[in-house]
Amino acid sequence: MADKKITALTELSATGKAGEDFLHIIDYGGGSSPVNKKISLTNLFNNANVDTHIYGASKTLEVGFAAATNSHIKVATGANATTDGAVTINDDGVAYVDFVVKSLSSDQAIKVDAGTDKIIVNGDAANVDFTVSGDTQANLLHCDAGLDAIGIGTGTPDTAYYLDVADVSGKSIKA
Repeated sequence: MADKKITALTELSATGKAGEDFLHIIDYGGGSSPVNKKISLTNLFNNANVDTHIYGASKTLEVGFAAATNSHIKVATGANATTDGAVTINDDGVAYVDFVVKSLSSDQAIKVDAGTDKIIVNGDAANVDFTVSGDTQANLLHCDAGLDAIGIGTGTPDTAYYLDVADVSGKSIKA
């Protein structure tokens, strides 16, 4: 049976138990002579310790629960080198695929909650500031988490107020 041509072998079906099937590997890494080895498909795909690259026009990598059900992340290249591609989170727009960015101090530094349609910064109440910078102004908007104060045009809002708005001359309006 082992001497069959590849074209004569039975094809592995998508409904079969692929993890129980093996591939023949010729290992040249152990010395001067090759060694025949086997690897299960499960081990091949669970432990692939190699870089993965997808290059080319109109290529897509998609991860989700099932096709056309809830695409968690989709990466698509453009049709050519100057056409936009996209990285899309929750491509199917369902309520149960959130987008979360963690930081050193926050497990929800940025969170898009698909079920409530909210964008949350520091959703786990981490004591982390949020700043929006401009071209020339370093602190267009500064939310100081430790002081529970917001500064517009200032990075050091007055702690006696919830909102401190500074104009370009440095004059403040407190609220």
